[in-house]
Amino acid sequence: AASPFELDPAGPLRSAMRRLREVRADDPRLSAHAARLGSARVGLLPTLAMVSSGMDWVENPWSWPAARLIDPALVHEPLEPATGRWKPDSPFAGLARSVPSWILLERAYVSAGAKYLAGSGTQAMGTLPGVALHIELEIMVRELGLTPRQALAAATGNYAAIYGWADAGLITP
Repeated sequence: AASPFELDPAGPLRSAMRRLREVRADDPRLSAHAARLGSARVGLLPTLAMVSSGMDWVENPWSWPAARLIDPALVHEPLEPATGRWKPDSPFAGLARSVPSWILLERAYVSAGAKYLAGSGTQAMGTLPGVALHIELEIMVRELGLTPRQALAAATGNYAAIYGWADAGLITP
């Protein structure tokens, strides 16, 4: 069966990643878009864990103890267990080239005050349920510039604030 994210040369994901690499930090459209996101009641879910294999500092997700509970055969386009990187023949192997541009966009959004959401209970595009959430939170702090408190809020209280849930998203005694 074909992947639901099939990447033929003219495919939408490949095209989007190519366009992403064309974005420049000084583009006034980026600043304007970031300002809109920062002032709106929206939450950004960047899913950077899906491209974390393009970040040299990210630990191999298969080395985490929780990964022993996951059957690689059930993971969509799993990363190589020995390296934590995309297989060379994976349709997603080229996504790593877009990581710097993706980070540039997200930093602009953070600077403008955008709210973030985090969560990963899926095994899409090589991510491992649970493990990917921790990787995502670390990326938010190390790469995007969120404080640890802001990253924790992305996985908890920001959901309540954005969706108007009074009884969810809080860590209390």
